[in-house]
Amino acid sequence: VESQGMLCAAQELGLPEGEDGLLILPADTEVGTPLRELYPRDTVLTVEVTPNRPDLLSHIGMAREIAALSRKPLLPPVAQASSLSASAGDKLAACPTPAPPTHKLEACATAIPVTLESGGCPHYIARRIEGVKTGPSPAWLRQKLEAVGLRAINNLVDVTNFVMLELGQPLHAFDAAKIEGGLTVRAATEGEKLLALDGEEYTLTADDMVIADERQALAIAGVMGGEKSGTTSETNSVILESAWFTPGQIRRTARTLGLSSDSSYRFEREVDPAGVERASLRAAQLITEIAGGQITGFTESGHAAAEERVVPLRAGRCSAVAGTEIPVEQIAEILGGLGLTGTPDGWRVPSYRPDLTREIDLIEEVIRVCGIENIPPSLTGQYVSSSEADLTHDRSMVLRQVLAASGFYECRNVSLISAREAEENPMASTDLLPLKNPMSEDQTILRPDLLPGLLRVLAHNLRAGEKSVRLCEIGRVFRGSGAEESLHLALVLTGCLIPAGWNTAAEELANFHDLKGV
Repeated sequence: VESQGMLCAAQELGLPEGEDGLLILPADTEVGTPLRELYPRDTVLTVEVTPNRPDLLSHIGMAREIAALSRKPLLPPVAQASSLSASAGDKLAACPTPAPPTHKLEACATAIPVTLESGGCPHYIARRIEGVKTGPSPAWLRQKLEAVGLRAINNLVDVTNFVMLELGQPLHAFDAAKIEGGLTVRAATEGEKLLALDGEEYTLTADDMVIADERQALAIAGVMGGEKSGTTSETNSVILESAWFTPGQIRRTARTLGLSSDSSYRFEREVDPAGVERASLRAAQLITEIAGGQITGFTESGHAAAEERVVPLRAGRCSAVAGTEIPVEQIAEILGGLGLTGTPDGWRVPSYRPDLTREIDLIEEVIRVCGIENIPPSLTGQYVSSSEADLTHDRSMVLRQVLAASGFYECRNVSLISAREAEENPMASTDLLPLKNPMSEDQTILRPDLLPGLLRVLAHNLRAGEKSVRLCEIGRVFRGSGAEESLHLALVLTGCLIPAGWNTAAEELANFHDLKGV
């Protein structure tokens, strides 16, 4: 059977998922154009960012880090030339450089009244942009979002996502026509419900924070916007939100609701307080260029929470910790490349680096950029007298060896158990120490003794068909009164004393006296 080929969807070609159905190219696409010209190849780096480095959750922050590590200057983004032919329809336009306007529009009308009732939001900026035309984003914007796994929605939402990825500051666009009165950042009322953009309805508590108008909650602050106030194809006026939320507040809400978003991921790690205004200006610039319209109002409530930090650093201390001489000029070059500025009292730390608070933090940065592999090794071990901790460890090791020689296998169980295990424990205790913020229902209580974990392991072995089991564990247990902890030993023995071999029969079943003998 002769085949002329088949029509494919974007997903079948390994491209980012778009609309359902076949991948339809623009009508004026020239027949025979290689697909790689319509969808240029991109390079995606998958990076694991540690929780203490929120500045790396943006392309600008990552570029700053790479420039510092490679000892090269940080260059501003430049417009990208198009690789599409003019006949390819939706031309890949140049990405505008992040050079936002510097005005704050104080002379313009108020965008919308904003009231901050919750201490979880010390700074909030709202910009009103009227006359926008909501529609598909240009090709360059869709391509950049799809390259990092985000689905293009419309030009307004895509701009907020683009700026979040570029500068690290989450943003949100409200449909201005759907807001009644002003905006209020407040604590949610107990049992208040909100239909989020993911289509799920969430029940909030007084510990959560919302953005609300005079009638209802519009968004879960710092986590996700609401469905009822989101932008649609009919939106022609938007309120652009840019704010700074306290990390603990957002982390607690996201954990309680089981709702993690790109915004909450950044807010709960602390975004740059100085970036709130910069991101708002950048997004407003892009929206007016892409969706048209005009900025007609500006409202700023509160103030940025940025704190001026000057951290002292002694060059001699830096060399002593590193174990090798690091010149003062090299220290200055490294810290300057990371964005720090030298002062007579020390080094002024930029607001996007909340992790640098002590002298040892700066020393760690210097050594990290220098490269651990470039520091020569040295043998500087010295005698340390034995301590009580050493003796306790030695006694425990001797005990482990004796138990192993008696046929026992050592277990290492998690020190957290569930409430059900605590109730079913043969040595059940009411003196329990529960966690205030448990990670899961199976780990809510610090174990009062070792038996629940050992019995869990024993049951697993019996289900696997093992008839004779000897288990032991040496670990810490916890009591609620006085929040005490102590070191305990627990033994479990079941089955025959000596299992049957090829030339011997199994001895009688073990009993309590056998365990007591051990």
